[in-house]
Amino acid sequence: MNEGEETLLARWLSNELTAEEKRKLEESGEAETLRRIVASMETWTLPDLAEETYSDIKSKLDSESEAKVIPLYQRRSFLAIAASLLLLVGLFFLLRPMMTSQAAMTDFACNAGETKELKLPDNTNIILYGKSKISYDKENFASDRKLKLEGEAYFEVNTKGAFEVDFANGKVNVLGTKFNVLTSSEEASVKCFEGKVKVEVENNSAVLVPGQGARKTKTGNFTEFEFKANILPGAGAFRNIENTPLEEVCNTLSVFYDVKIINENVDLSRKFSGQMNQQNLDTALTMIFVPMDITFVRNQSTITIKNK
Repeated sequence: MNEGEETLLARWLSNELTAEEKRKLEESGEAETLRRIVASMETWTLPDLAEETYSDIKSKLDSESEAKVIPLYQRRSFLAIAASLLLLVGLFFLLRPMMTSQAAMTDFACNAGETKELKLPDNTNIILYGKSKISYDKENFASDRKLKLEGEAYFEVNTKGAFEVDFANGKVNVLGTKFNVLTSSEEASVKCFEGKVKVEVENNSAVLVPGQGARKTKTGNFTEFEFKANILPGAGAFRNIENTPLEEVCNTLSVFYDVKIINENVDLSRKFSGQMNQQNLDTALTMIFVPMDITFVRNQSTITIKNK
């Protein structure tokens, strides 16, 4: 843009152009760009606080437009600022629901090797196991009973109505029931002890009644199974485990004690029935692997297992 066009642009912003000058600015293409920015500012719908801010800015701009000579570099800076302002305001209103949602979330976490019993506002009882956490919107929980689970938890939903538990790659929908959810980044297992639950994991789903469960393995297999519904997980020193694949048992250990289990050559499809100590990791490893002739080596938070 030459010096004459720069002057035209400044005079356009000051609303001092003659008909001939307006024609020249149209031919330069700058007028269309300016009109788009102004049109966006005029039609933007903002809440009260933002309206006040916008009015202050517009008032300041109007007062500045009374100047007779406006250097082009200042106007270019104004255009950049105006465009940036529009972008920032748009991003604010786009991200504000997510920021509000995160701020309203209530979290409960449990430490590795421990259990924690909780009661939600609707009197639902929860037992968290080991390195686990639940999050929910306390403010809106009465109308939208939905929570997010990381790790493992046992639920006793006492109030009638919709209740949803979301976890990595899946969710559980329930209605007045007792159930257990064990989940990690790659695996998930749901057991129904009372009532009825619907499990959805990726593209798979199943409706479970007492004594039925469903699990998704690391390889992506989704299967249903049966178990003894009268044996509840509990929060005591020992947990009863019945006819459960070692892959799920290892996942339970990993979540509860926050450890990594490395398998060298063990067939993880083998089933284990017995107890797991929930107070001492070494005791838990001994109770599970020794009866199955599996050797384990512990190196701090890493457990390596292999056949004898």
